[in-house]
Amino acid sequence: MAATIEMARQYLGIDVDDDEMINANLSRALAAAHALMLGAVGDDIETLLPGDPRIDELQLALTADLYGNRSTSAKAGTAEARYIHSLEQQLRLDHSRLKREAEE
Repeated sequence: MAATIEMARQYLGIDVDDDEMINANLSRALAAAHALMLGAVGDDIETLLPGDPRIDELQLALTADLYGNRSTSAKAGTAEARYIHSLEQQLRLDHSRLKREAEE
């Protein structure tokens, strides 16, 4: 299951749901985060680990980073970057293991 715009709003603490600019920025960040996640972890991760909450969490964390750092002067926090890297690494390792198991 891919994260939804409603999940992203809740994750970011945005309680306005009818602002077109916010919705456009969130939709763009959510789509980019999904593509980044699949590129970093593997494009079949959602099939190999269906329902794994780390998948949505990684997409939401990436979305928050992209949404919160829309300008070129913004910098991601070190703790947030480590968190995102850790989620990516965990999912990448599980993805590799499941692909190997499927090939055996």
